[in-house]
Amino acid sequence: MAQMTKYIQRVASGPKQRFRDPETDTDLDLSYISDNIIIMGYPTPANNYQAVFRNNQDQVRKLLESRHGRNWRIYNLCPCHENKYDPAYFYNQVVRYPFPDHHAPPLALIKVAVKNMGRYLSENAENVVVVHCKAGKGRSGTIACCLLLTLAELPPPSRHVSNRPRHSYYPSGNEIDADQSRPSQLKTHQGHAKSDASAVQRLVEPHIIPSAASSTSHLTTTEATENSNSTLPPALERAEDVLKLHTHRRMKTKESNKTKEKDVSRWRMGVSIPSQRRFIEYFARELANEVVHNSHNVRVWRVTVRLSENFGKLAKTIVGLGNTRLCLHFARYTDDYVEALQDGVNNDDESFSIQDDRWDKEKMVHRFAETDEYTTEEDDQVGHQNLNLYARSNPQLQPRM
Repeated sequence: MAQMTKYIQRVASGPKQRFRDPETDTDLDLSYISDNIIIMGYPTPANNYQAVFRNNQDQVRKLLESRHGRNWRIYNLCPCHENKYDPAYFYNQVVRYPFPDHHAPPLALIKVAVKNMGRYLSENAENVVVVHCKAGKGRSGTIACCLLLTLAELPPPSRHVSNRPRHSYYPSGNEIDADQSRPSQLKTHQGHAKSDASAVQRLVEPHIIPSAASSTSHLTTTEATENSNSTLPPALERAEDVLKLHTHRRMKTKESNKTKEKDVSRWRMGVSIPSQRRFIEYFARELANEVVHNSHNVRVWRVTVRLSENFGKLAKTIVGLGNTRLCLHFARYTDDYVEALQDGVNNDDESFSIQDDRWDKEKMVHRFAETDEYTTEEDDQVGHQNLNLYARSNPQLQPRM
């Protein structure tokens, strides 16, 4: 039965790396992004049926105590209506910053979470932050990447290598010099270290060739992203470096039959949802003082949707329609939740966290506007579909970030 459970858990992990520790006999959906930053899948109570295919709480605590004693704090990003467990099992060392699956968090949530993590890590060099959502991929990766952005330099690979005893991390002949694995530093004007290309490549060895979709910034213009020689602003370059580093250390790589190099498809990207990647870039630009975030009302008159050529073909194949019909829904977080998070940002108290289920016992985002349904028409000349959508009755849309 135990072997069957392990097999099911490995299948459920999909393209994510797993951590196997022979000393504690644990096999978990868990990855060390650095010595002090861990990302893992949801730690399910042992008596819950989901423990068959998700991380078992017993094994998670066993591994953390074995490797880090009590020097760890868990950051739970799951809303209560999605999943919840008793924090007492982890000695109440659990902090909550919930936001929904497949969504970007409010910028204020990123700031308070990263501030809390940074404070905890600064208290003791041995402290470890353990970030999880449900799958331990998109939401966890978003917050972990934002934490990495605040560091002076990108961290070297963790000493905690899966499948090896903790006191012999690197096999003979394959030792990694921590000083050599650290990136060379180019100080930027905002005080954060910017890694050169060769340094980033060393940190993600074996080299990963990101797909076109994963290497394109979501904050640049179409013309710039289609030009392979274009240069991103320093803050966006740093965000791309962090995203690549996270992908390498959280996800499995697949060797290309053509290039014989490690390739990362969109399915194997650490943070693959465009809105989450975009908010990482927003945060990077704020850290670089390139933009100033102020809450204000926005009137949206037109939205242009670009659909890939394959999207239209897929719709025809499945639905059997010549054209694709589409409408957009606009949703936002509740104002009081965003305001509470912003208060946590403005206050000097780094211990701010969500203590109850006031904001997340039900759905956390609410629809407030939508468009009419439109039909897309293919444009064979440019290889994609354009769709201009006008908000129904041109309502004044007021999204909050």
